[in-house]
Formats: sequence, structure tokens, C-alpha cells
Amino acid sequence: MIHQTTQAVSLAFLVLVLASPRADGADEYRVSDLKWSNNGAYAAVVGVRWKSARTGETHKTSDTCYPPHWAPPGYSHTIPTGQHASCRLQDVIEKGLSLEPGDEVWLHINILKGDNKSCHKDDIRLIFDPEAKRKGTFSSGGTTLNNNRCKWRGVEDL
Repeated sequence: MIHQTTQAVSLAFLVLVLASPRADGADEYRVSDLKWSNNGAYAAVVGVRWKSARTGETHKTSDTCYPPHWAPPGYSHTIPTGQHASCRLQDVIEKGLSLEPGDEVWLHINILKGDNKSCHKDDIRLIFDPEAKRKGTFSSGGTTLNNNRCKWRGVEDL
């Protein structure tokens, strides 16, 4: 009985650590990577935006995320229909940009010949932690101008 109680308490603590509610009601997740799946009828370029925990300033890149498997990083920044973009946040730092551990991060989708969509969510906070070994995942569908909002899909282990 004591062993089961200890397991239940440990599991409850793990759930609190993985998705901690904030004072503003948002769930907070620590992530080292981001991922976007293109389920729409368009091609897009995916970048990272972040809000500095230190200064409160918002920053962005326009083409940080790359299609894995079928093209090496740097080959093409365009993510076609049916593919996904992987964003290793450490790459932003290695490019000399100002992303720091503790900053809030999200994706920005530039749909070619269409809308620009932010994946920022009021009820979700993704905090950059290079040690997290987890990725925040999003997807979009629809067409270049209709029903293409960015949807939160959750956190996955790397």
C-alpha cells in the first residue's frame, strides 16, 4: 500500500512539472525543440519567435525550421503539403541570435501566396530549456487563405 501511494504521489508531481499552470491560467511546458506539420493545401516557411524573459522584447527569425529526412538543413526552407518542419531551438542560438533559456517561444508560419499565422496561444506557454529533450508540436490545415490557423497538438519526447 505504501509503495502504491508513493507511485501515485510521484506521478502527480511529474504531471505538475510537465504542465504547470501559471497565475494567468496558461499551462507552461519546457521544450528544447518545436515541430509544425503542414496538413494544408499550401507550402510555407516556418520561423521561431520568442519573448525575452530578461527584457520582455519580442524577437523572430523567418526561416529557422527545416524539413527533416528529405532535405538537409539549409537546402530548402519551404515546407510543402504533407511534410513537417523541425525547429531545434539551439540552432537559433548558434546563428548568433538572442534566444536564451527561460524565454517564451512559439512558431510563425508564412504561407506562400497566403496568410501569415502565429502559433502563439494565450493558454499555452512554451519555455525554452535546452535540457528539456521535448518538443512542442503544432499543425495547420486548410488553404492559403481559409481555415489555416495554427493548432496546438501537445508536447512529445525527443
